[in-house]
Amino acid sequence: MAIITFGEWLLSAAAAAAVLARLIRVSRTFGLLVSIPALLVLFAVMPTSSDPQPPRKVAIVEDDVSYQELWQEALADAVSGVQVVVFPSCEALIATGFDYGLFIVDHHLTGAIDGLECIWRIRHDNPGAVIVFYPGDADRKVNGARVGDLAVEMGANLVFEKGSSILQAMAVILKSLSW
Repeated sequence: MAIITFGEWLLSAAAAAAVLARLIRVSRTFGLLVSIPALLVLFAVMPTSSDPQPPRKVAIVEDDVSYQELWQEALADAVSGVQVVVFPSCEALIATGFDYGLFIVDHHLTGAIDGLECIWRIRHDNPGAVIVFYPGDADRKVNGARVGDLAVEMGANLVFEKGSSILQAMAVILKSLSW
């Protein structure tokens, strides 16, 4: 456990308040739910040290511009030193490689490869990555199985339905990454 000075704590508290205000604004802009438990979890996983952290690389595989922007803003506000790259298709991601610590993947993508196959390819090439599946149809059945369950079978760590609270998603994601 790191010992921090009062000044570091004060800066951390001010940063947390700024992040909270921004996340609430982003959530309301996109009509997403904001819950007090989610905010408390978010504060519980926020870093308490001002030590410089290595860059964190995130790949967002999403063809809907509004969700691309939502994730970019939420990640920039919640994670210090994050590098976010957006790909409208899995093919675009494959062309650049799988050198990311976190992948956020939609189900229906531009191109021939859908989100489920994209998850499988990511897991195959980057077994240690955290993969978040963020579909609009997690409960829809394909060949008798829920799409969300299929994503987990393909290698997704987490599944969040579009329309879920972005704050709850970010809290769980950050906790699973230890960022």
